[in-house]
Parts: sequence; structure tokens; C-alpha cells
Amino acid sequence: MTEHFTILSHHTATDTLRVGVVHNPPLSVIGADGSIEGLLPQVWREAAARAQIPYEFVIITDETASSELAAGHLDMVVNAVDLTPQTLAVTNFTTPLMQGNLRAVVRSEDSITLPHLLKELWQSDLWVLLGIAAALGITVASLMVFAERRRHGSMSKHNRAKRLEHSVWWSIVTFSAVGYGDVVPYTRVGRLIASAWMLTSVLMVALISSIVASEFTVVKLRPSIDSVMNVSGKLVAVLSDRDAERLNHLGAIVQVAPTLESGLTRLSSGAIDGLFLSDVELIIASQAIQRSGFRTLGGGIPSSFLAFPLRDGLPSDLVRKLNAALAETVRSSVWRTAPRLLGHTRVIEDSGEGG
Repeated sequence: MTEHFTILSHHTATDTLRVGVVHNPPLSVIGADGSIEGLLPQVWREAAARAQIPYEFVIITDETASSELAAGHLDMVVNAVDLTPQTLAVTNFTTPLMQGNLRAVVRSEDSITLPHLLKELWQSDLWVLLGIAAALGITVASLMVFAERRRHGSMSKHNRAKRLEHSVWWSIVTFSAVGYGDVVPYTRVGRLIASAWMLTSVLMVALISSIVASEFTVVKLRPSIDSVMNVSGKLVAVLSDRDAERLNHLGAIVQVAPTLESGLTRLSSGAIDGLFLSDVELIIASQAIQRSGFRTLGGGIPSSFLAFPLRDGLPSDLVRKLNAALAETVRSSVWRTAPRLLGHTRVIEDSGEGG
């Protein structure tokens, strides 16, 4: 069967179907020479050959596809569209080609980002321990001012504010085990307080170090999301409000990223725990995911069915013929290569009438 490639013009009555195709790599790829390749055009070619339906490809943009169908300039569009109540209310469709899934993209286990680490530290006991250390340090500094008030030294001379400043400095230096020696106690009581503070500082620094080290280990060994269904309380991003509703039902805290690139950037920076993509979005992002060292979790959250949109008013016998050919095609070797690309998407094998 000979293919024709045209740029969109007004549609006149003809027996040749005008099939819109959108540049949407890797699903549909329009080359500089006008060649049309990709999984979806390949599926359509086999279905058209089975049904012996003459057609011509019309190169369009994704933004104009719906309006050109509604105006009757196109008979169908080779582009996988979600079957939702909103799309079904305004457009007819072929038999579903597959059921899509939402799949989780997460950082690799050996990937540690500063925001992610800080988030884990914030949820730990580190800040409580630091608060206790600060309170004890100020208390010790105040006691040291009182103990050294009658001796000649940095903690006894000058006015009261200056004495407290020197005592706080001494408390911090002692806590960090630096020991500059520029400020020292002279009285027995002062040295007793200093000895107690030194021992306390050693213990607290050891506790703080152990908490930080353990959080490094936890972040390294445990991914934020280890299952697509285990997202309760996790901060995730999606690319559509519809997908956000599905994840909200699972208890996730959901952001809607305006673009795929912004979603991947948020994941890379650690601003989110995971990025949930549809099967089609996952294909488009596959190379970026590999370059960034992300990984895709097994399994998925079932979402909507995907089908080709049709123009209103197509003859019912033509629609039945087309659906039968598509049903045969999704059982063929052409579509059996799809799970490898689509992350093992479940293929729909029950035919039915579209529109």
C-alpha cells in the first residue's frame, strides 16, 4: 500500500482516510525528509494493511489534533490518548490498544543528595540534641561568669555583657574540643565546671556524629520509595492533575510538575522522593532517566486505557473493520515489541467498537 504524506489542508470527501500524525518521539518520529517512523505509525500501517484501508498521513501538531478532528479535516489521529470521561465526552476512539500504568522513577540507591539528607536529618533526633547542647552551653557559660567574677581574667573583667561573651566563646571552643587557651578558668569552682563541660561535650559530640553517620547510611541503603504502592506520606510529582488524584488516594503528597524536565530536575535535586510517569511519558524520558542514573521500580498503578481518536461521523462498518484490524494487530509481533518499550504494559486483547 502506497503512503502519502501531506501538510494539513481542507478535507474533501474521499475514500482515503486522512490520518494525523504528531512528532512525539519515540512513539512517532517525523524525519527531516518527511519520513514517519515509530511504534504507533508501525501499528497503524499493519492495521491498515490488514483492513485494506487506503490512507494518507497528515503531519500535524499535538495542539491542533483535537480541533482538526472536530472540524472534519482529519479522520483519525495516530496518537495514544487516555480514555477519560473528559476525552470520551468530546471525541470518539478506536478500540483500546493497551491499559496504561503509572510507574515510579526514583534515585538510585547509591545516590545521596543534600536536600534528601537534610530532610532525613530534620526528621531525626539531631536537632533536639543540638538544642540541648546549645542550652547547656549557655547555662555553663553563665555559671562560669559567676564562678570567675572575682578573678582577673577574660571571664571576670570588663562589663557583664563582655564577660558573658567571653564565657560563651569559651563554652563553644571547649564543646568543639579545639581548646585555643585564650580564655581559661582560674578558680576551683570554674575548673570543676569546665571539667564537667568537657566530659559532657565529648559525649554529645559522639552522639551527634553517630546520628549523622547513621543517616548517611540510611539514605544510601534505603530508597525513599521502594514500591509503587508504598507512597503514603511521600512527596512525589506527576505531570497531570488526573494522575495526582490517583496518588492522593494512596496517601501521597503530590506536586504537579509543569514539564517532564522540571520533574526530573526536582527528583535529581532531592526535592521530591519520586516521579510518577505514564507509560508513554516513561518512553519519552527513558534516555534522560538512564543518563541521570535513576531507576524505574517494578510494577505500576493501573491508570486509563489508551486509544486512537476518531472523527465523528465515520461509517460504523468502517469503524468495526478498523477495530477488528487493530485487535488483530495488538496480538501480532508488531505490538509484542511494545512491552519492551512500554515497561511491560498490559496489552488489551478484547476488541470492541470505538466511538
